[in-house]
Amino acid sequence: MADTNQLKVAKNLQTTIAGMTTAGGYNYDVHASSVTLDPTVDIFTAVPRSKLPLFVIQISPDEELEYDAADQLLEELAWVIVAAVDATDRTDPQAKLTEFTKLVGDVEKVLHVDHTRGGFATDTRIHKRRMFPEMGGARLMGVVEITTRVYRTYGVP
Repeated sequence: MADTNQLKVAKNLQTTIAGMTTAGGYNYDVHASSVTLDPTVDIFTAVPRSKLPLFVIQISPDEELEYDAADQLLEELAWVIVAAVDATDRTDPQAKLTEFTKLVGDVEKVLHVDHTRGGFATDTRIHKRRMFPEMGGARLMGVVEITTRVYRTYGVP
């Protein structure tokens, strides 16, 4: 059986984020093995520090469906991208904020390259960006909430 459109969008997000490199103008070199669709990954143990940042792409429960005539359907697919990285200088009180802004800035920049997710969606939008620092440690999480809009025929996922 072929992949659903939703899975095609997820795989596109994964491949797109995995393509970030410092040579390409991003703040980080992202390893393909550090971008996963597995929502059960432990952000503290999943990859060694040398392979950070880690990105976990998850489906959000905030999906919306809008039905139209002739079995047409608009899906607002909601996604949560959780990114983890370590602040490089734990003595600098701004280090975590600096890393957070670089991390979510890179996500915005890479998603902007192709709003259509390889032709599987009509639009990609960022809605929220949040920082969750590890207290007493170097790790921080950046959470980016996005939606992708998909027009399709009802009954053909």
